Amino acid sequence: MRAPILKLTLIATIFSVSVSLFLTIAHELFSEKEVEFDDTVLHYVSTHLPSQRIGSSMVMISFFASGNFLVFCYACLYSYYAVLKKRRSLAFYVLSTGLSGFLVNVLLKLLFRRQRPAYPLISPPNDFSFPSGHATAAFIFYGLIVYLLWRSNLRIWLKYLLSACLVLFSVAIGFSRIFLRVHYPTDVLAGFCVGIAWLSLSFYLYGKWNGTFPDKNQSRHQLTS
Repeated sequence: MRAPILKLTLIATIFSVSVSLFLTIAHELFSEKEVEFDDTVLHYVSTHLPSQRIGSSMVMISFFASGNFLVFCYACLYSYYAVLKKRRSLAFYVLSTGLSGFLVNVLLKLLFRRQRPAYPLISPPNDFSFPSGHATAAFIFYGLIVYLLWRSNLRIWLKYLLSACLVLFSVAIGFSRIFLRVHYPTDVLAGFCVGIAWLSLSFYLYGKWNGTFPDKNQSRHQLTS
């Protein structure tokens, strides 16, 4: 039973670090009014990266964390696991994690109410900017795909390769939002933190639900045995 305890410790660490980083970013932005980092990154991107050459690719990358795309993907995943695989608890976990992550992001946007950057390269959404919904949704959705991959029978090297690609693709989605000037860099970093924290919390809750993680009495027994 040491493996579940180690996994629980890792999840708790990831959650704590992500929340701490999010709070630090929020404090620097809204209490200290620190915007130098955002201004520097946006200036560098707009000056050194040609928008006409790679703008269309950034729009395409951004699409893979859009609401329409993710609704379709979550519906497919839910149908696959609930109907074809008869794994209704896993299907519900995937769907509820995606939906609850979206709601958390909406609530945080309403709490901080940060306006979006000026002069966007595409028509920006009508909601607020902090934290980035695309960054949050990308890490939650593609993190769930990584989790499902590791539950599959794929070869171990393929699991590592696909997992690395999905994480990098999530980062690319966040960068696309900065490039398109619909988010500040700190919006994206905060969105990553929210996505990682919410995903790790969902892993814990699902583990408690299906009995993967021991309760307190079991943990004490394992540590003293």
